[in-house]
Amino acid sequence: MRPSAWRCGKVRQARWKSLPHSGRKTHSANDDLQVPRVPGSKRQTIGRVNCKPWNRSGAAIGSHDPRAWPRGQRRGHARDFVPTVPSFPRSSYTLPPVISSRRFDPGTRGHFIKPDQAMPCAPSLPHRVGMLTASRLRSIVTMSAVAIALYSVAAMLSQAAEPEAVSPLTGHAFAQALEQPFAATWENVDLRRITRRITATRGTTLLVDRRLDPSRQHSLTANGEPLGTFLEQLAEKGGGSLSVTSSVAYLGPTEAALKLRTLIFMRQNELSVDEKGIPRARRAELSQSSTFAWDDLSQPAEIVRHLAEQRHLEMEGAERIPYDLWAGATVPHATLAEALSLVLIQFDLTFEWLGRGERIRIVPAPEKVTFERGHLPGKGQTPAAAVAQWREQIPQLEARIAGAEVVVRGTFEQHEALDRLRHGSVNAHAKKPPRLEPLKQKRYNLRIKDKPVRVLLEALSEPANGQLTFDYDANALKQAGIDLEQRVTFEVKNATIEQLLKAALDPLKVAFELDDRTVRLKPAKE
Repeated sequence: MRPSAWRCGKVRQARWKSLPHSGRKTHSANDDLQVPRVPGSKRQTIGRVNCKPWNRSGAAIGSHDPRAWPRGQRRGHARDFVPTVPSFPRSSYTLPPVISSRRFDPGTRGHFIKPDQAMPCAPSLPHRVGMLTASRLRSIVTMSAVAIALYSVAAMLSQAAEPEAVSPLTGHAFAQALEQPFAATWENVDLRRITRRITATRGTTLLVDRRLDPSRQHSLTANGEPLGTFLEQLAEKGGGSLSVTSSVAYLGPTEAALKLRTLIFMRQNELSVDEKGIPRARRAELSQSSTFAWDDLSQPAEIVRHLAEQRHLEMEGAERIPYDLWAGATVPHATLAEALSLVLIQFDLTFEWLGRGERIRIVPAPEKVTFERGHLPGKGQTPAAAVAQWREQIPQLEARIAGAEVVVRGTFEQHEALDRLRHGSVNAHAKKPPRLEPLKQKRYNLRIKDKPVRVLLEALSEPANGQLTFDYDANALKQAGIDLEQRVTFEVKNATIEQLLKAALDPLKVAFELDDRTVRLKPAKE
């Protein structure tokens, strides 16, 4: 019987007898309690217990016949005579050693309580149940409190580490943001994390095509080049190209990136002229710009259907869109043609306007997407001379002379480059140099870990980092035992240029003088 089912009395010392295998019985009060003897061992002596059997509800059992007991109490167990340690204050007892809890019959091997050890009285079952419940509740409450505290600390640290998100930029502000200098370093960081970081800190919305692996890790360094140039390098690293719409920088396969802006222009241009028979009021409604968004685990077909429903459009050909699950994204201040094209291009699809602007049909995108537009030659140029100049800047340009103008068939990017050429730009892709920020206002957040000092000096020479010029005598530094290849480790936050240089050059014992954007280095005086 389990110790919790006994109400025990006094403890006296006695000798236990060996019990034959067939001699199972239940002991009445003041009987000698008998346990099996381990073969080859001596008889065991243990306390004699004046006990009376009780059932699990705490009532006395009327019969000492085991067959009249509840089923779980019929057979004796070695653990029946071993009390559990109570979890509430009791008088001091000498506890016996823990014995095996496995069930065994008399005559089998087992562990026994040593002689001359007192056995404490065990609490009744109802009290044990209460103790276990209270103990478990205390453990649950404690562990829950610790988990909540750890989660709160982690959330605060994460919030402190992440910079404040910038509102998405659109239109002219978006284009200007791509021209701003950009400096950053990533080592073994996946594409998804890089794009989300840039979107959060610069406000430039980036959309990665589903065919580019977002979990692929990259090691990149930006040293002050324009953000758009860095995004081109990032797309190339991912195995694709960059295409920039009015408010989104799209990173996708090269063929899709070359088609995207052209398809958007063609679909939008169909609403600008009355060639589809769409009423003017309906064309104006479909040309309105708004913000489109979808959540994580959204299906592309449902995204397209939702976009169409916002403009009260019915959709045909939805079965062409394969099943997929996408991460959440936002397309700020975009037309319906732009939002639909950004989704459909990822399956090499586009759409057509049907009826009076009441329906759209999903169709495959053409292999070659171009359109024609007439361009006037530059001032003082003949059409033939203009075509020759344009083909030098834009290879494989399809152009024909039609009277006083030149009709060009090409992509949207090619027509855009021709407009820049016609307005006097020698290089259609030339970009203005970035404007330098005043050095006194510039602040640095930088962490250098085991990098040569020379690498930092080269980085500070870039326009995005201050465009500093370092002037020093290499022989004088060498004679003083100073090596700019020495590696340093430090971190600065919201530091001025003086604080940054001091943190980098003090370990080398190098002094510096700052004159506008020129830094003169010399050995520090002892």
